[in-house]
Amino acid sequence: MNSMFNQFLTFSLLVIWALQHSTLASNFVKKKFVNNPFDQCYRILYNIISIVTLVLVEIVIAVFFIPNGVYITPFLDRSILQIQIVYCTLYFIGLTFAIGSFIQANPLRFLGILQNGPSDLKTGGFYRFSRHPLYAGFTLILLAGFLTSTNSVNSIKVLGYITYLI
Repeated sequence: MNSMFNQFLTFSLLVIWALQHSTLASNFVKKKFVNNPFDQCYRILYNIISIVTLVLVEIVIAVFFIPNGVYITPFLDRSILQIQIVYCTLYFIGLTFAIGSFIQANPLRFLGILQNGPSDLKTGGFYRFSRHPLYAGFTLILLAGFLTSTNSVNSIKVLGYITYLI
């Protein structure tokens, strides 16, 4: 397969995943679980389906599309010390935000294991910098990867994830 077709398939696969992910998170689907035996399991099922489908998308892209991608010159050359500092800074700030906000959000509740009522609006900790610090953290991690990517298919994939998070 040629590279442009691989890029198109990567983009298409990400669009399908994003639509599936957004549909599962929609109020329409959530309302289907109200007064249902699965009511308490919605969040857990949502997370399991999201993780499994994301892993499948990553496997398909890594096995079938990335090996056929075109070599591109990265936006930032990691062989330059200053660029390594920028890359590492973006990556570790993103990692700090992602892990810190996950812990702050109570991982058991986030994953759907604890079922409590709605929580109050959080404005402290990582939430004072961003309304969605977990997304902000993942966006910075992905941005670091995008700026140093040397594969056209990988760049399309990372841009797709960033676009979805934004």
